Amino acid sequence: MKPILIACSLLALLFVKNSESAYLPAGELAKRLLSATNHQSPRETLENIEAVGYVLGAIDAMNGRQFCVPRVVTRDEVIQVVAAYLREHVQPEAIEASFLIKDALRDKYPCKPIP
Repeated sequence: MKPILIACSLLALLFVKNSESAYLPAGELAKRLLSATNHQSPRETLENIEAVGYVLGAIDAMNGRQFCVPRVVTRDEVIQVVAAYLREHVQPEAIEASFLIKDALRDKYPCKPIP
């Protein structure tokens, strides 16, 4: 049984696409968000959706600790804030996009100090 599982696992590896890095570089996020209105191919559309999902995931992970986005703020507004920040502050590819997302939203939506 073990040899069959090993053989199946090795065969599956042949068909798996090379995985990308676990984090998205800031330059790549900027490119994807800023081209979100210029869908030229299904792949670009998928990449734009992935970028928006990346930003929303970062917000879910950090909201209330690193910044405080009010509940009345829409997803589109937050994406626009991050995209504008990236336009002005895009960093070398080696910097993780989550750092710039945090900076963008901390500038726009800082948490109020607890008395």
